[in-house]
Amino acid sequence: MFKKTHIILTLSFALVFVGCSPKDPNEQIEAGHLTESSYTYEEIGWSMQIPAGWTILSSKEVNRHEDKGKELLTETIGEDVEFEGLKNLLHFQKDRFNIFQSTVEPFTIEHEGEWSENNQALKEVIIETYNNQGIKTKSTEIRKENIDSLTFEVYDIWLID
Repeated sequence: MFKKTHIILTLSFALVFVGCSPKDPNEQIEAGHLTESSYTYEEIGWSMQIPAGWTILSSKEVNRHEDKGKELLTETIGEDVEFEGLKNLLHFQKDRFNIFQSTVEPFTIEHEGEWSENNQALKEVIIETYNNQGIKTKSTEIRKENIDSLTFEVYDIWLID
């Protein structure tokens, strides 16, 4: 009896120990390299510190958000949305209302100003998608910001009561 109980307890302990062992955080991301506190995507020369108290979203969670986003965008523009070439980088979350998402997608510029036109159209579609869901928004104008010698076109969108 002692041997059986001892073997069962040993196996149970081993399974719990294996189940609790830390997983490789890089299994949670599609591209780049993740450590406990930072993320790097060498292809575009980007890295960042992950704020304390924020949780990395799993690939499954990212895909769920992406599928819901595709569905809502398809409703807004009236045709299927494809994210061909879009690569998910880092997604993390503090709480239900504070989520950081980063993606990268190749963009070939065919005429001057095309990127800005595309960015403005994307902003309008995002706002319209929220409005279609009964969510009021407030937004800033598009502005340029330099981060680590890279220039970004950015805007803020707030969800309001």
